[in-house]
Amino acid sequence: MMTELLDDAQCRLVDCIDAHPGATAGELAVMLGSDPAHVRASIEVANRSLSPCARIAVERDGFKLLVDDEDAFVAWRRRFGGMLWPQIPETRQDRISFLVNDLLTRDDWVTVEALAKTLFCSRRTVAYDLTGVEEYLAHFDLTLERRPRYGVRVEGTEVKRRICLANNALDRLAEADELAEGSERGASGDGVVRHNFRLESIAACVDEAVERHGFTVNSVAYQNLLVHIAIAVARIRSGRYAAEDVIDVDRIKRDQAWEVAQEIAGNLSRAFTISVPEPEVAYLAVHLAGKRVQLPDSPSESAEGAAVSDEAWEVAGQMIAAADTAFSTGLGDDLELHMNLARHLGPLSVRLRYHMRLENPLLGDIRARYPFAFACALEAARVLFERYGSPVSDDEAGYLALAFALALERRRARQSRPKNIMIVCASGRGSARLLAMRCREEFGPQLGTIKTCDVSRVAGADFSQIDYVFTTVPLPVAVPVPVRAVGYFLDARDVAGVQELFHASERAAARASQWFDPRLFMPHLAATTRDEVIAALCERAASVMPLTGDVAGLVRQREESAPTSFGNLVAMPHPLVSVTGRTFVCAACLDEPVDWAGKPVRVALLVCVSDDPDEDLHDFYQAMLSFAGSASAVSRLLGDQRFETLLDVMGCIGTASDARGEVQA
Repeated sequence: MMTELLDDAQCRLVDCIDAHPGATAGELAVMLGSDPAHVRASIEVANRSLSPCARIAVERDGFKLLVDDEDAFVAWRRRFGGMLWPQIPETRQDRISFLVNDLLTRDDWVTVEALAKTLFCSRRTVAYDLTGVEEYLAHFDLTLERRPRYGVRVEGTEVKRRICLANNALDRLAEADELAEGSERGASGDGVVRHNFRLESIAACVDEAVERHGFTVNSVAYQNLLVHIAIAVARIRSGRYAAEDVIDVDRIKRDQAWEVAQEIAGNLSRAFTISVPEPEVAYLAVHLAGKRVQLPDSPSESAEGAAVSDEAWEVAGQMIAAADTAFSTGLGDDLELHMNLARHLGPLSVRLRYHMRLENPLLGDIRARYPFAFACALEAARVLFERYGSPVSDDEAGYLALAFALALERRRARQSRPKNIMIVCASGRGSARLLAMRCREEFGPQLGTIKTCDVSRVAGADFSQIDYVFTTVPLPVAVPVPVRAVGYFLDARDVAGVQELFHASERAAARASQWFDPRLFMPHLAATTRDEVIAALCERAASVMPLTGDVAGLVRQREESAPTSFGNLVAMPHPLVSVTGRTFVCAACLDEPVDWAGKPVRVALLVCVSDDPDEDLHDFYQAMLSFAGSASAVSRLLGDQRFETLLDVMGCIGTASDARGEVQA
């Protein structure tokens, strides 16, 4: 079944008449940047499309949209909505979004006065909103050109216009879906997407092709892909085509996405009666290539057929090196991480080159559970920005963080050693040996040496080679290692408790107290700028610790390349390269916030990591970043600016168990 489309100007015409009943052809021409004759001709075309559900009628001296069948008209909007706006925007953000959409779909000039009439607001309001439009356009390498007596218009390539249009539309759809969540409209499944775009027909064209070729599109990116194609179809219908010199056609032809794009183009041609030339096929292929997301645990990520280019391999190595330089990760020889990043760079580099966005539904969980890995990803993202000239969003950094998280866990698993335990009982050697056998059964590969000891001899025991004590009775003295009270038969509850003890001990293996020094803590620091804070931190650190190089200069270089303000009133400045043989933190608390690259900061942690490549800093960064992400911990420190409080919020106090605790039966 053929599906006819109106072009953008005709869609906007219907929208304007609906929003401005009684407007004359001359007034509509001003709003649309057209002329009265063209408006009248477009009304005839629109009426043929609207029939029989609605019609544009002449009433007195103006035009009015008359709806005869409301349900049919709603269906018409779903099919032919193009870029229609459901109502005149009221907030500044809505007006900016409206103006972005309006200006991108024009080729001619439009005056601020005409835009003001369309939006029912003052010229001053529109002029102010246009500053927001300029900022939004700049993200896509588009500019807003201004000329006296002519007005304004957008300057930029067709491909950049489309990508900007799609991102603007997706922003609107996300906001509208949030507003509709829980409402009848949202619950109906109709959704704003289908209201604004002809996605059902587009999806049919796409699904048939990808299934035939076995080409898997990431489910998160699927709607994004459909919106981009819907906009491409509308632009083609209005005679606006992607230029050949904007997309590297020869390069994209070598990708599997090219064959899929060719079939989708054929399906679109038949469904929408349009001609899809080769540059447009390349445009489709670029979007398909950018929608393949290679997560480290993706089932599609098999080694076979995963061609990695020399460029991707080189960039992946630079990313790992950047993270290692900043955080001493020790991942430079991790081949699996190198491969995961290189393969992920295939679709990611496409998205960066063409400013395509991809949301990450796991971002919140990734930030909370893997803060160190996320920090590594942000550091690696600097390499991508320098390479492709496009900033890496937090959503994209979240995908990179998954690869780093897996690599860090592999490294920790390789470094972990068996734990030596001492079993203390009061009922004789027989019960102690029985408990030792049960421990070996439950925790075999995790355990090294198992010693037994009578409770009366605990005070004189040698704990130098002991990691934990398991006891069935209260101990009469404190011991220098963690203690776990267990039952004689080591039931399921005991096993779970012991596993938690192992994990907790690993997380606190390098207790944060060794990273902090009371001499390196500055409460109530009087500073008014970021540079003053950095200078004070570096001066104090140099007075206490042996450092090499211009520490303050290295810290400022790092800040210039990527600010270290994490939000939540915390900044973690650090030098570009290591300047110390021992990892430490110099901390400062401020009573008043300072501006740190646009974010307020009241806690500054100067992080100086050791130049020892074998030092495991996973727990260190995990503690630092967990603190930075905890509003309650930051608030507590600022409310009680003592060194003991700093250690406490970092989880450094009370890690050892109380040897005199009650025994679990």
